[in-house]
Amino acid sequence: MALATITAIAPSHLALGAVVAILLYHVIKSKQARLDHIPGPFLAKYTDAWRAYKAWKTNHYAGGNNYQTQLIGKYGDVVRVGPNTVLVLDPEAANTVLGFRERLEKGPGYQVFVLGGEF
Repeated sequence: MALATITAIAPSHLALGAVVAILLYHVIKSKQARLDHIPGPFLAKYTDAWRAYKAWKTNHYAGGNNYQTQLIGKYGDVVRVGPNTVLVLDPEAANTVLGFRERLEKGPGYQVFVLGGEF
């Protein structure tokens, strides 16, 4: 009975349901990051794809002009450039962002500073 109901659903409705589910997922992940107060491009709240496109477009067609410089000029010293990514160009924020005792989540590039073993 349930199988007959599933096969009766039009493929366009399944595709629409998949698109809505994906959009809902990105909106929920964006809200969980708690970065809504940081200004940035609209699509940066939901996906990193815009940043990849912008970097590719800027590097290939704008003579190598850095898109990050354009964002800082438009939005200020702190810019949201991804769902969980913030670009900071404030020298006074360096200790807060890069400090070892701070509870800010850092990318995998900072793992080189973590000492292995027990203390």
